[in-house]
Amino acid sequence: MDSTKNESNTEKVVKSRVLSIPGTKPNVQNAQLLISTGIPSLDLLIGGGLAVGTVMLIEDDAYGCYGDVFLKYFLAEGVASKQTLYVASKDIRTTKLVSELPALINDEDIENETKDKNKDIKMSIAWRYQHLSTTEQKKLTFSHYYDLSKTMDQSFLKDTVIHHWDNEKLINNTPPNTFSNPIYHELLQDIKNVLKKFEFETNAKPEKRTILRVALHSLGSPFWIPIPPPNETIRPISRNRDLDMFMFCLKALMRSAYAVAVITVPTGMITEDCMARCVHNVDTAIRLETFMGTPNEKNPALSDYNGFLNLTKLPSINTVEQIQPASLDLAFKLRRKKFVIEKLHLPPELAESRQREQDDSTPSFGCGSFSKQSKLDF
Repeated sequence: MDSTKNESNTEKVVKSRVLSIPGTKPNVQNAQLLISTGIPSLDLLIGGGLAVGTVMLIEDDAYGCYGDVFLKYFLAEGVASKQTLYVASKDIRTTKLVSELPALINDEDIENETKDKNKDIKMSIAWRYQHLSTTEQKKLTFSHYYDLSKTMDQSFLKDTVIHHWDNEKLINNTPPNTFSNPIYHELLQDIKNVLKKFEFETNAKPEKRTILRVALHSLGSPFWIPIPPPNETIRPISRNRDLDMFMFCLKALMRSAYAVAVITVPTGMITEDCMARCVHNVDTAIRLETFMGTPNEKNPALSDYNGFLNLTKLPSINTVEQIQPASLDLAFKLRRKKFVIEKLHLPPELAESRQREQDDSTPSFGCGSFSKQSKLDF
């Protein structure tokens, strides 16, 4: 009884200290505000969600197939939570990326689908949630569910504040010595201006507080290298150095604002040393390894999955130790309607058992006679 009272008291203290912002929830362990990535299975792996004021790095696969899916879920969750979006890309039009966000699934659709699948099966609910009313259960909802086969209704997007950045024309071709690439400098300046103008900074006092979701698509790709205008030159660019320095500066901006940044990086175009520095400069890092074009593509044991998911770095905010997930053997699979991250489950090795049966049936050639009944055979 004492332990349950202490837990309830700590939850009340945390809720009293943390602001009530739509689409967020407090972490009871460290009093940190969390937002959802849009993928519930990923939220559980990284400690309940993304902490406000942090940066998440997604090392995309070699073909760039699945990093966009993570980014679309992240943006779609911002639309569903009525939060502000900031989208930047040089590979594709940001308007096209936003127009392809997955459709939101209503709670009624989820309930109907669950009833159809479980007509004869009684759903098992955790004992502590069995006696909650329907209104109390709705309060526990943190993230939403989406249908990848459909696009989000435009009426939702009209009610969402979205800042697009593609920077077709360079404003300043001679940035400070911090960056050799002027695009990174201007992107940081634009994010900083949005944080200040729309009062996302921690020292600001807006009438209604919300969260800014910063989505940077395929950062570090060749499209981020500027093309010099006619009769003008741009000093030599060190793409690897600029990338990790940009993430270091972006992390400093996020720390002093009610914002969260998610970055996708094409792994095959970045050196290993640069990627290691980038992982060091962010709070959470995930690496995707697709089976496409590898021997695992034809492996029958992995036929249910599309690739491995590696947790390269887990956050440690307001705490000494990092989050320890239940398992690090993770895989992801992309279906027509949803994207799921699961613990890797391999089928039993039938070939090994068959080999053992064959070994047992063959005569043993140990010391002594060749008879199976010999006591010297071993």
